[in-house]
Amino acid sequence: GICISPQFRELVVREGILDPLVLMARSEELDVLREVASALNCLSSMEGNKEEIGDRGISTIISMLLSGDSEVERHATCCVANLMENVDLHVRLLEERGLA
Repeated sequence: GICISPQFRELVVREGILDPLVLMARSEELDVLREVASALNCLSSMEGNKEEIGDRGISTIISMLLSGDSEVERHATCCVANLMENVDLHVRLLEERGLA
């Protein structure tokens, strides 16, 4: 899967992987959505990635929480949990109606 190695997770975010992931999340292909959700979950586990993912991907992650697929929703839930370790992102989640 994408971003499985922890030593590369911060590098791929710095190199711009978030924009393609957000675009791929619009796919109707379930396998693609699962892979994107898994990648965002892995990437969000790194402290150095949390703020950028929160700023650029939170609305995509919130949409994935409601995908209807248990695997996508599980990864999205874990991703939100990872991001919420950063207190500064709590307001961002509320702004995006992530707890509505």
